[in-house]
Amino acid sequence: MEVVVRRNPPFTTREYRTPLGTVSEKVKFDPKQGVIIEQQVEYLFKSEKDYPVLEYVIEHTTLDRVTIWGGVPSQFFLPEYSDEEFDACLINLFREVAPGYNFIVGMGENLPFNGKIERVGRIAELIDKYGVLPISI
Repeated sequence: MEVVVRRNPPFTTREYRTPLGTVSEKVKFDPKQGVIIEQQVEYLFKSEKDYPVLEYVIEHTTLDRVTIWGGVPSQFFLPEYSDEEFDACLINLFREVAPGYNFIVGMGENLPFNGKIERVGRIAELIDKYGVLPISI
């Protein structure tokens, strides 16, 4: 894959040329707000035919640079779920993210008002037991 970057201030265009085709994006830099993708400029995804190309780009460019945060559904803190179900959810999460690099265990939502707060501590215990990098369970 070849990545071609063209700068024409205030715009930057990135073109991802793959064996499956080419996609490009155009961004505008505003020093007051950072990089902004303007609506009137080009996006990476333009139509259904871009799916395979975007998938190729993601597989070959971002896996070593993107960190994912989350993975613990807040509903598992509810009393309706047993401690065993909670543990199973976390252990399965560790299996899914193995080897675990570029992943931060966390909740994407707030703890439910009637959630079991002690399970926050249980996450730490399970990380100590199963989350040592590289994860292999």
